[in-house]
Amino acid sequence: MPENELNENVILENILRSSTDMAIAATDLDFRILYYNQVAENLFGYRAEEIIGKTVMEVHTKEKVDPSRFERAIEIVRKEGKYRYILEQKKEDGIRFIESTVSGIWDRQNNLIGFVLMSQDITGRKKAEDELQKSRERYRRITGAITGYIYTVRLESGTPVETIHSEACFAVTGYTCREFAAAPYLWIRMVLEEDHDIVGDQIEQVISGHFPPPIEHRIVRKDGAVRWVESVMVPNNDINGNLISYDGIVRDITERKKAEAQVARKNKVLDAINKVFRDVLTCETEEELGKTCLTVAEELTGSKFGYFGELNKDGLFDVIAVSNPGWDICNIPEGQASLALRNMPVRGIDRATMRDGKPRIVNGEEAIATHPDHVNAPSGHPGLTAFLGVPLKHEGKTIGMIALGNKEGGYTLEDRENIEAFSVALVEALKGKRAEEELRKAKDRLSKAQEVAHMGNWDWDIVNNTLLWSDEIYRIFGLKPREFGLTYEAFLNLVHPYDREFVRQSVNEALYGNKPYSIDHCIMLPDGSRRTVHEQAEVFFDANGKPIRMVGTVQDITDRKRADEALRLSEEKFSKAFRSSPTFITICTLNDDRFIDVNDAFLNASGYSREEVIGRSSEELGIWVDPADREKMAGRLREEGIVNNQEIKFRVKSGNVLTALWSAELIDIEGEPCVLAVILDITERKKLESQLLHSQKMEAVGQLAGGVAHDFNNILSAIMSYGYLLRNKLRDDEQSRDNIDKILLLSDRAAHIIQGLLAFSRKQHFEFVPVKLNNTIRNIEKLLAKFIGEDVGLRTRLTNKEPAIIADKTQIEQIIMNLATNARDAMPEGGSFTIETEIVEIDENFIKTHGYGEPGIYALLSVTDKGTGMDEETKQKIFEPFFTTKEVGKGTGLGLSIIYGIVKQHNGYINVYSEPGKGATFRIYFPIIKAAAEKEKAKDLPDLSGKAEAILLAEDEPAVRDS
Repeated sequence: MPENELNENVILENILRSSTDMAIAATDLDFRILYYNQVAENLFGYRAEEIIGKTVMEVHTKEKVDPSRFERAIEIVRKEGKYRYILEQKKEDGIRFIESTVSGIWDRQNNLIGFVLMSQDITGRKKAEDELQKSRERYRRITGAITGYIYTVRLESGTPVETIHSEACFAVTGYTCREFAAAPYLWIRMVLEEDHDIVGDQIEQVISGHFPPPIEHRIVRKDGAVRWVESVMVPNNDINGNLISYDGIVRDITERKKAEAQVARKNKVLDAINKVFRDVLTCETEEELGKTCLTVAEELTGSKFGYFGELNKDGLFDVIAVSNPGWDICNIPEGQASLALRNMPVRGIDRATMRDGKPRIVNGEEAIATHPDHVNAPSGHPGLTAFLGVPLKHEGKTIGMIALGNKEGGYTLEDRENIEAFSVALVEALKGKRAEEELRKAKDRLSKAQEVAHMGNWDWDIVNNTLLWSDEIYRIFGLKPREFGLTYEAFLNLVHPYDREFVRQSVNEALYGNKPYSIDHCIMLPDGSRRTVHEQAEVFFDANGKPIRMVGTVQDITDRKRADEALRLSEEKFSKAFRSSPTFITICTLNDDRFIDVNDAFLNASGYSREEVIGRSSEELGIWVDPADREKMAGRLREEGIVNNQEIKFRVKSGNVLTALWSAELIDIEGEPCVLAVILDITERKKLESQLLHSQKMEAVGQLAGGVAHDFNNILSAIMSYGYLLRNKLRDDEQSRDNIDKILLLSDRAAHIIQGLLAFSRKQHFEFVPVKLNNTIRNIEKLLAKFIGEDVGLRTRLTNKEPAIIADKTQIEQIIMNLATNARDAMPEGGSFTIETEIVEIDENFIKTHGYGEPGIYALLSVTDKGTGMDEETKQKIFEPFFTTKEVGKGTGLGLSIIYGIVKQHNGYINVYSEPGKGATFRIYFPIIKAAAEKEKAKDLPDLSGKAEAILLAEDEPAVRDS
C-alpha cells in the first residue's frame, strides 16, 4: 500500500485528535465520504451506510452546494490548515445553523490525502448572539435618545472647587464625568465663545443666590461639533443660608433648534409663496406678476437685484422680469427691460446653471471673476459680488432660471433651499397666470366663435324659472340685454306661433320623458322677420329624479337651411344631369381608382351592370387598354387638379376598344380625394376622320395620277403613232423593224398602265348598261379556274335573286380578274378562292358602324382567299397606286387601285377584312337597279360609213396631231 494512500489507521489517528461530541466525517481529496459517525447521522439525517462511498455533492443535491466552495476549501486548508463556514438549513420548524470546520488529513510525509469535516448545530448560540445584538442596538438607541444630564458644582467661598456630572454627560458633551471632575472649569471652556456672556450672567445670578431663568446656548463637543443646549441652574444653601453649591440640568436641544429654524425658514418661504399666489389674482399681466415674484425673492434672500426668465423654443433666453436697481445704468428704460432682453444667447454661469439643472452659488468678486463659466457682463451691468442661480423646472425639465445678486455676506445653503422651494411656486404662478390669460382668450374666442357661428348658450334654472342667455342669443333674437324678461314663458312668446306647441312639447318630453332635446324651429324677431334656429340641450336632475336645470345652445341656421335647400336642388340637378347625360360620367377614388358611381350612359356603352362596376377598380375590370395612361392622368391630377380632353383607349366588357376624350377634376368625398371624370366617346368620329383622311388622300392621289396619265398618254400616243409610221416604211427583212416592234410592245404595256391610272382617277370612259352580276361571274368562271391554277379551288356562292346593277361589264370582269390575280399570288402553296353575291341593305346603323355609304339596296360582291392575309398597316395602303407587297418586277402596284377607281366610278363602296395568316375578304357594294331597267335594250348605233365628208381632228398635243 502506498504511503500517501488514505487508510483506516491514518483516519483513526486524526479522528482521535478531534472532539467526539461533534459530527465527524472523513473524505478523500475528491470529497468522497469514507467515514461518518453517529453524531453526523443525527445532525444531517443520513445513515452512514447510505452515504459511505458517495461524494458530498451527490449527497447534498437538494442544497445545491456550489462546487467552487470545495475548491476554495482545499486552497484554504493547504494554506491555513483549516476552513470554517456556517451553513443554513431550512427545516419545517425553521432555519437551522450548522457550523463546520474542514481540516486536512496528512500522511507521515506531510502529504494532504483527505479531509475531516467536524460540524455542530449552533442554532441556539446563533439566536443568543442575535438577541445580544438586538439588546446592544436597543441600548444604543436608548443612549442616543438621552438628551440631558445632571451636574453639581460645589463651591467654597463662591469659587467652584469640584464638579460632579452624571454619566449621561458623555452623550451630550463627549466628555466623561471623570474628565469633568478633573477640570472644574471644563464646562465654561466648552461654551461657544459667542455665548460666554449669557452663560456668565446665569452663573452670576445663581452664585448670588437667585434662581436664574433657563437659557439656551451653544457648546463645542469634544469631537468639535457645535450643539445647542438648554441650561437650568438651581442654588443650594446650608442651614445658615450660605451658598454651598448649585445643581444644573443640561439638555441637548440641537434637533429642536434645527426644527425651529426649519419651521421658521419654511414659514418665511410659505409667506413668500402665499404672497405670490395672492398677487396672481391682482396682477394684470405676466410681466407685472413676474416683477412681484422677483421682489419677493429679493426680500426672501436680502438680494440687491435679480431677474428671471425662460428658454424659448429656439433655446434662447427670454427675460420675463428684472428688478429696478441697476438697470438704469445699462441704458434700458424701466419697464422695457423684459422687452429688450428677448432671444438672448445663454452664456456664462447662467448657461452652466440651466445646462446642469442644478442651483449654483458663487460668492465674492474674485470667485465670480475666476469662475470657469464666467463671461464678461455687458457694459454698464451692475458689478457682481455674489450670485445665486436656481433653475426653473416643469415636469423635471429645466425651462428657465431665476438669478439673484449681491446679498451682503454672500449666499448660503439656506438661501438656495428657500429659492428652490420658491421657484416651484414661481413656475406654478406663471402657469396659473398663463392659464388665466388662455382662459380669458378662450372666452373671447368662444364669444367670437359664437358670433361667427351664430350660436349662443343658455342656462335655465327650472326651480326658480330664471334663464341666462349669452350675448349671441340676444343678437340671434334681435334683442338687447336687459330688454327681455328671461323666463321660460317669455322665451316661448318669441317662438313662431306655428312651432310654439312643438317646442313646448319637446321641452316637456326632455324634462319628463327622458328624451333628447335637439330640435329646429322658427322664431319671430321684433322687426317681424323670421329666423330658423337649432336648439340642443341636456337636462339635470336631483337625487329624486326631478328636473332642476336645463343647459343648452341655440344656433341660427337660417342661412344654412337656405344653403341646404339650394344644395338639395343643386344635388338633384346634378343627379339628373349625371344619370341622363349621354356622355359617360364616372366618380372613382384617386389612389386605387375604385368606382364610387357611374351614370347610365357608361353602363350602356361598357356593357357592365351597376353591381359589376361599383366598388371595383378599373384595373380589375380591365377598362384602361394601357394602364400607364391611367397613372399618367392620376399624376397630372395630383399636380394640376384637372385634366382636359386627353385621348385614351377604353375597353368595354365585350372586349371592344373605344376611343374617348377623358376630362377629369379632383373632388373631395368625405376627406378622400376622388376623380369626377367625363368621358366622350369619339370612336365613330375617329373612324370618320380616318375614312375622310383616307378618302382625301385617295382623291389627291387620283387627281395626281389622272393628270400624269393624261399627259403621259399624249406623249405615248405620239410615240406609238410615229412608231407605226416608221414600221410601215421598213421592209420585213430589215433589222431595224425588230427594234421598232419592241418599242411598240413596250409602248403598249405602258398604255395599259396609263389605262389603269385613268381607271383609278375615274377619268376612263365607261359604257354603263344594266348588268346581271351573277351572269357576269358565270361567264368568266371557266376562265378564272384556268387562270388561278389547279392548286387553288374556285368556289362560287351566288344569290338566287339575280342582282342587277348599272355597270360596265368589262370593268366588273376587270375587278374580279385583278382580285383573282392577287389571290393566286397570295397562295403559292394553294388554297381556295371564293366569289359570293347577295343583296343587302345599307341603313343608318351600317353607316354608323362602317363610316360610309348611302342608305339603299345594294348588290354585294364578296371575294375571299385563304392566302397570307394583311396587317392593319398594309390594309391602310393597298388602294394607293404603285403600292405592292410583291417582289420587284412581279407587280405594278396598280391592280387594287384600278379596282378602287372602277368601284368609285360605279358609285359603289369597297372594303377589306384581313388578318395576318387568315386570308382576306374584299366586299364591294354596287347600287342595285329596278327590274324595269333590266329590260332596257341597247340603242342601235347609227351608220357611220362616210360619203366623202371631211374629218375634223381636235388635239391639243402637237406631237399627237402631227403623228
